[in-house]
Amino acid sequence: MNKARSLAPKPGRNGLCTCGSGRKFKHCCGRAANASDDVPTGTADSDDRLKAALGRFPLLPDTLRQQLDMVDRVQRAPLYRTHPPQPGGGDRARAAAAFLRKGAALRRAGKLAESITTLQRAVAADPTAPQLYYDLGVTFQQCHRHREAAGSLQRAIALNPDFAKAHYALGISLQSLGANEAAIAALRRAVELSPKLAGAHGRLGQLLYLDQQHVEAQECFRRASAAARNTTFGRVCEAGVLIAQDKFAEAALLLRRAVARDPRNFEAVVALAEVLSYMGEFDAAIAQYERALLLAPDAVTAWSGLVQIKQITETDRPLITRVLAYLHHEHTSAVTRMRLHFALGKAFDDLAAYEDAIRHFDAANHIRRDLHPFDRARFKYHLDGAIARYEPRFFAERCGFGVEDETPVFVLGMPRSGTTLVEQILSSHPQIAGGGELPFWRRQADAVAEVDNPGAIDEEMARRLADSYLSVLRGFSATALRVTDKMPFNFLWIGLIRLVFPRARFIHCRRHPIDTCLSLYCTSLESITGFAGDRDDLVFFYREYVRLMDHWRTVLPPDRFIEVEYEALTADPGAQSHRLVTFCGLEWNEACLFPQKNGRAVLTASKWQARQPIYRNSVERWLKYEPWLGSLRELAP
Repeated sequence: MNKARSLAPKPGRNGLCTCGSGRKFKHCCGRAANASDDVPTGTADSDDRLKAALGRFPLLPDTLRQQLDMVDRVQRAPLYRTHPPQPGGGDRARAAAAFLRKGAALRRAGKLAESITTLQRAVAADPTAPQLYYDLGVTFQQCHRHREAAGSLQRAIALNPDFAKAHYALGISLQSLGANEAAIAALRRAVELSPKLAGAHGRLGQLLYLDQQHVEAQECFRRASAAARNTTFGRVCEAGVLIAQDKFAEAALLLRRAVARDPRNFEAVVALAEVLSYMGEFDAAIAQYERALLLAPDAVTAWSGLVQIKQITETDRPLITRVLAYLHHEHTSAVTRMRLHFALGKAFDDLAAYEDAIRHFDAANHIRRDLHPFDRARFKYHLDGAIARYEPRFFAERCGFGVEDETPVFVLGMPRSGTTLVEQILSSHPQIAGGGELPFWRRQADAVAEVDNPGAIDEEMARRLADSYLSVLRGFSATALRVTDKMPFNFLWIGLIRLVFPRARFIHCRRHPIDTCLSLYCTSLESITGFAGDRDDLVFFYREYVRLMDHWRTVLPPDRFIEVEYEALTADPGAQSHRLVTFCGLEWNEACLFPQKNGRAVLTASKWQARQPIYRNSVERWLKYEPWLGSLRELAP
């Protein structure tokens, strides 16, 4: 599903609503503009009451409040101070209602800046009315001013904690600000309060799918589809259920029918484009992305999706010019600017304009670094703990733990080191199923606190973990002798995995360190946090990764651990592929020589590369960016 909501222009009243409901704007989000009759009245001590309400704001647990630091910096002074309060109790309520009606009329007319000013006057007149803050917040959203929207919506919820639509709208703005965990919490509260709020169910499903919580995502999509039955949005969410079940061909068929019935629905067109790209049907996907851009010329989702799967040429210069103009729009959010910079960097890289490309990659990473700071000390602390605990003696003392099952094959290493290619080669074998990037071990490591609490894992828990994981793998194939898990970061949890599955196999993918880190720096990845946004942090992270892998080499038996060099794999794919299949304990199959013909869906940033014959274009790519490498040069072998 969509990784980011379209930033399309505000529709007309008879246009399709950009929330994806499939309804006309005037019958959907536009109705909020007519809510003036429901505005509650305030009292003379409204300023103190609002402060008190904000002080006990109950929306999020402490662990998620950290994600709202960026929001807390937004207009912390009460918004109603923009204009002087209006005198008189009843007069103030009437004045607020009048300002609300005028603000709604201005919004319908497309005069959003004037509407915001007028709605701020409404809030000044009656600062205890949550509906006023809600209307102001959604108007900020229409201007893509999500920081201010989040601040206003928080105030609405502080005054009325059961305001379902405000929780939903807050979730939208938090997602736009890159605070996905907090957005999930807000959306959960919205659907708890209003179980028939289809849009909230659908957006929650999208976020859970991105977080690889596929079972819960399916349920969200089902509820959204049921709540929006016989609408395009409902059909898109029905396809979401299939996508979360890895039934991409069925989802594509359903989405084609939805687009045929409603050809101007942006949400359906982009969803179809994304599914087609996962399936490797790039020409068809490109056609749908281009169609989406005709419907919404400023749609970031469509632009970034198109750039990922298309080789940009000089004929695309007009599109680049248009995106550059949108990039500098006054109210383009930080997350949107980050995605646009990454997409523009890739476009200029395709055009061999490397100085322009690195300028955009630098700008994107500046934002990524701010959104997701990297804590070096914490990362080193966890690695120190793993190295200290998981020594040969640790496993010798727990030889009865876990199960002797040989199904799991872990393809791991630094991201962008060739893990997707290795999995495509192996899963081309008829006895090997590809599981993709599974979040299982990250979540289990967090759950059992395996670094901080040495006694957290006992034999019973190890066996429960084994049963749960095998159940996940069998969801990909009930008969395959091997199932791959290519979550690169599993290198962090090899100790826990080895304890649970002493017969598991580990394939460590390696690539030239500068090529690896430069590729990370130039790629927008959902699973990559702040360490990739700074050259110095990348150098630190890479060196720590090498230190940890050096340790695992002393722990893992040679028949359970193998290393493959990306450069060797692309230079002699036949010999290296034979080596990989032999390591898995299986007989050779010629299909492994043609990974580009593998029909399984590819959901990673390498989805275009995975459909090409094995090539060497990415070897020594770093030489093109040599003048701008900075501290990455320290990683040269």
